[in-house]
Amino acid sequence: DWIEEKAPKYLDIIKHRAPRLFDKVLDESEIPEEIYPTQYITERTIDFLKRFSDGKYGDKPFFLHCSFPDPHAPVCPPKKYREMYDPEKVQLPPSFNNFDLLYEHPALGTYANVLTRNHMRKTNEEEARKFIAYTYGAVSMIDHGIGQILAALNSFGLDKNTIVIFTSDHGDFMADHGMILKGAAHFQGVLKVPFIWKVPGVTKPGTISNSLASSIDIPTTILNLLDIKDKYRPKVMQGHNLTSILENPENKVRDHCIIEEDQDYEDAKDLSNLPSLKVRTMITEDYRITVYNKKGAGDLYNLKEDPYELHNLWDDESLKELKSKLLNKMLYELIKLQERTPRRQARA
Repeated sequence: DWIEEKAPKYLDIIKHRAPRLFDKVLDESEIPEEIYPTQYITERTIDFLKRFSDGKYGDKPFFLHCSFPDPHAPVCPPKKYREMYDPEKVQLPPSFNNFDLLYEHPALGTYANVLTRNHMRKTNEEEARKFIAYTYGAVSMIDHGIGQILAALNSFGLDKNTIVIFTSDHGDFMADHGMILKGAAHFQGVLKVPFIWKVPGVTKPGTISNSLASSIDIPTTILNLLDIKDKYRPKVMQGHNLTSILENPENKVRDHCIIEEDQDYEDAKDLSNLPSLKVRTMITEDYRITVYNKKGAGDLYNLKEDPYELHNLWDDESLKELKSKLLNKMLYELIKLQERTPRRQARA
């Protein structure tokens, strides 16, 4: 209905494109800015805020999940944003030419460049530069939309008592180790996400924290900021309370983050013969350690000295004690996270 109202002539074009949407990693879309999904999300968000400020929902507080589908493959921002960044000026990461090393990886080698649609997909320099430039354009359009939303919060008088959180579900390789999109290779590009908080009376504009944090910390932190009593909270919550970091970016509440990923390919077209892949990673301030469901396979990177993860130290004999210490800690943390489900109903 929204498209029919704004630009009905594009309706058939969009319907025709939809079935082929994921055949490409990037595209030059003819869809104009005014009916692009980012614009739709922006307008609908502002419409809701207007209705709320007009009292259409009574005097109850609101929760608004404003979910932009971009940046996401196929990356195809409108012309204005597609041409905003020059692919020739895009800088590729130092690890760009390291993809072929994945073929030798005892766990990941089986999957390297096999899942070419969106997992551990090898790219080339021309495609990578254009993909990154288009992604920058898509992000810039989102940035503009968020600016409009924040301005609406202010104009409706809601900015002084509204918590705003900007984040994402995952990152993108963005040419990291010669890949784009995502996959079970836990390099920093795919693990790191934007994590911006605006909490009236708590955060200060422009402050940055290097403290470890995880998306799983969001619910616990929100409940604390809203002063929700323990009896109204779920009995099992794994996240940490980040309030002290929001108050002072120098504070720390974590010494590690755990990432768990399970990939099954039984239902994937022409890939049903691929074995399932299970990956467990622990990030500390200094290291990334990863283990796989293949005996003896793993990764160990010194993130302080090797931020681009060029040197896998897993088989370094001089670091056996460090590796053992990190593995023991990760095992302990994974055991702590294991929830008992279903709950025991009776005793034998």
